[in-house]
Amino acid sequence: MAARGEDPAWLFWLSLVGLLALIGGVIAAAPMIAKLAPAPPSPEVRVEKMLLEDGESGDVYRTVKRTFPEDFSQIVMVAANALRQGTPEPMLAPVIRQALAQAEARHRAQLMQAPHDPLAAFRAAEIRLVQYFHEKDPELCARYVATGRVTITDRTDLSTDALDDMRIAAWEAYAAGRDKPAGRVIREPDMSVWRTIAKSMQSEGVSEAEVDALLSGRGFAMLPEMAQCQTGIEFFRAIQKLPPDRSDAVSAFLLSRNGTE
Repeated sequence: MAARGEDPAWLFWLSLVGLLALIGGVIAAAPMIAKLAPAPPSPEVRVEKMLLEDGESGDVYRTVKRTFPEDFSQIVMVAANALRQGTPEPMLAPVIRQALAQAEARHRAQLMQAPHDPLAAFRAAEIRLVQYFHEKDPELCARYVATGRVTITDRTDLSTDALDDMRIAAWEAYAAGRDKPAGRVIREPDMSVWRTIAKSMQSEGVSEAEVDALLSGRGFAMLPEMAQCQTGIEFFRAIQKLPPDRSDAVSAFLLSRNGTE
């Protein structure tokens, strides 16, 4: 018999058996609990979330997903594969940038066939980009005027807003060119169009020599960067001042010769 105030021995053994049974039940249920626990997000889910929620360029990727979901999926897949191969998430930017540039190149012809309004919106965004470079970095401005290409991702001192705005306008124009192609014949404008552009540029203070250097390509690279930049801005503005059909034809011709990245 247990002494007064002491638990009987059988109660101790009963408690021990119960504890062991509880532990055994937890161990047995562990695989089921593991199955019920949420799985970590796949690389595709991680990349898509990263792109769509990007504080700087999220609007670009949301536009890509809305207008060309297959291209967005391709960009996500390329970046997700890089993640699987061990590329750290902070190092994905060059991979994504290249995939985006490749997608844009695939739609170049659609941009050239965009209806007037979306094509004009793209060219207006382009002018804003060049004006931004004019204020912040004439060398970048001159490079864009000469080649139609520019990369600013390694420049922490520059905002990507103007470039992102141009990209958004481009994707909207790609979609418009796909859905309602203008059917333009891409060819070099005749001399009367170039003379009209030259006259417009000169009315804004661009010298005859600078106009000739830009339109002929002879000696333009020898001009000071600021002169190249300002000449380019007035060139783009002069195109926008043309009647819609002529403006679109000149824009399509120029787009057939260069590209952005």
